[in-house]
Amino acid sequence: PVALKIQGLAFHSTPADSLWCLGEVVNLSGKPAEEVQVEVSLHDEQGQLLALGTAFTQLDILAPRGRTPFAILFDAPPTSFAQYQTRVLSGVPHTHLGPRYPDLEIVEEWGGWLDDNNYQVRGELHNKGEADAEQVAVVVTLYDEEGHVLGARTVGIAAEVFLVGAMAPFAVTITPFGTVDRYDIQVQGLWIGYEVPVATEPPEDRPAP
Repeated sequence: PVALKIQGLAFHSTPADSLWCLGEVVNLSGKPAEEVQVEVSLHDEQGQLLALGTAFTQLDILAPRGRTPFAILFDAPPTSFAQYQTRVLSGVPHTHLGPRYPDLEIVEEWGGWLDDNNYQVRGELHNKGEADAEQVAVVVTLYDEEGHVLGARTVGIAAEVFLVGAMAPFAVTITPFGTVDRYDIQVQGLWIGYEVPVATEPPEDRPAP
């Protein structure tokens, strides 16, 4: 099992009378994890269940000592709740990268307010590896000064094929639920042409002539 912790949890009401629950999962272990799913439940004073929501994290693979955001939307939340519970439903050790491409690097970045409501993080990605990549996406998380998650969004780059050595711009705009103190950027993608390694059987021992 992988030691995972939920932190930075915050609830944010919307003008449409729905309720966002934002937070992040931290990998406390020295092993990467995948298929990480969380559950948040809302309860009244007597502990009766009022609403329940689940979500997978926005990064497919959670690196050792790394973090990744999640977002749960309660479309019809209770008018009020007295307590809540959080639980990590799943998170299995990740033994190999497989088709996931690790050689993506953020080389330039900037974050700031576009106007009174929208915060933008932009920059450039570099494919520093030796293979082309696809489905490359940037995950941006916004925090307040206490470490609560104010917003999170995943945006793919415009290029369908991210060539070896190429640079690609990205821009992620988020309407945060509060004053942004800092942001975090993470990136993921898939390796084009990845082939599953085939195990070879050792040669049979033959007696010497």
